[in-house]
Amino acid sequence: MHRFKIIIGMMILAILPLWSVAQCSVCSEVVASSARNGSGVGTGINHAILYLMAFPYLIFMAFIVYRYREYIAFRFRLLVQRWRMS
Repeated sequence: MHRFKIIIGMMILAILPLWSVAQCSVCSEVVASSARNGSGVGTGINHAILYLMAFPYLIFMAFIVYRYREYIAFRFRLLVQRWRMS
């Protein structure tokens, strides 16, 4: 069973680049509007990339804060438990 999971995982990793060929809608819209306005395409794409990049970091930071608060609460409960025993 373990070997089967490894084989499936390797197949998914091999197929993953084929799925990511498409361009995101935000980037393609920025390029189209920049071409119509005659402004620089690079600045619009950079803003779109930063916009799309921010959300995974926000989700990751929320997870880290949640886990840290959980850890602090656990350590506090452990401290109170030791204090009651003494």
